[in-house]
Amino acid sequence: MTVVVTSGYAKTSFTYAYYTQVTVGTTSTRLTSVDTHLMRGVLIKADNDNTGNVYVGGVPSVTTSNGFRLAAGEGVLIEIDNANKVYMIADASNQKVHVIGV
Repeated sequence: MTVVVTSGYAKTSFTYAYYTQVTVGTTSTRLTSVDTHLMRGVLIKADNDNTGNVYVGGVPSVTTSNGFRLAAGEGVLIEIDNANKVYMIADASNQKVHVIGV
């Protein structure tokens, strides 16, 4: 039996990737001010050593009450065309997130 697998998208390198580490505090901040032109989306992972939670949202007014909560070590994949459309806030100072987008 022969199995043929086809895909509409195959990328073998990080030619178009965006990756960074961001420190998040208790004031809403944009993930990046850089125009990233993503093809797939962005993966955001809260650092394993964070002592607080990070909250992710799509508006500058994201808060700890209306954002998507990431505890230490948790992550979220957001299908979006530009990382500069993502905002974050934390419930403690100096929380870190790791970001990669393709």
